[in-house]
Amino acid sequence: MLTDRPPRKSGLLAAFLESDRLGTLEVPHDDPLRTLGDSIHLAMQGGKSTVLGQTCAEFLAAASRFYNVEVPTVRVLAARPLRVRKGGWATELFGDYRPEAMLIRV
Repeated sequence: MLTDRPPRKSGLLAAFLESDRLGTLEVPHDDPLRTLGDSIHLAMQGGKSTVLGQTCAEFLAAASRFYNVEVPTVRVLAARPLRVRKGGWATELFGDYRPEAMLIRV
């Protein structure tokens, strides 16, 4: 699945295509990311954005240490109400990542 438009510059395009060919990703042996991921799932069920934001920040810090990359910031937004046909309502979850700003919004 492509989520970003491939870059036009040849040097950046080569790195983009190389990254796209990766089939596996090394993960920590002691599995802290899975534990922190489970914590994110529980925090989402709890519905408190401050708790979710802190849990996401902990996950990003652990992942960034393991992969030796800069830690991005995360902002937790409220689920947006979404009107659906037949008079009902639902909520819509949203997420994006702005690499140039090192910001993840969920």
